[in-house]
Amino acid sequence: MSDELNELDFTIEMNAEGIGPGLEADLFAIADARLRELAGDKNDMIGAAVNIRQPAAGETPPLHEVTVVAYTRPKHVAATEKQRNVIGALKGALDAVERQIKQKREN
Repeated sequence: MSDELNELDFTIEMNAEGIGPGLEADLFAIADARLRELAGDKNDMIGAAVNIRQPAAGETPPLHEVTVVAYTRPKHVAATEKQRNVIGALKGALDAVERQIKQKREN
């Protein structure tokens, strides 16, 4: 029962500007899987937010900016990654958040 409660209490919010619904669903699935795996059975992470920004018009080369914020106790952990490929930017931000949380747990 406690696993079910933890599953329901862990929420991920996504804001994706200028991304089509199919790609947005794929990006959410990637973020959801990685963040839930990172949270695991620990109780220090209660949710996350993912913000994906569309490249500015006329920006050369076009860059996607992804920010991931993990809602952890006592302080939140955040990382931002910019890349041409939106999936690469998401994975880079997730990698950085994962490194920070693992380091935080070791201390």
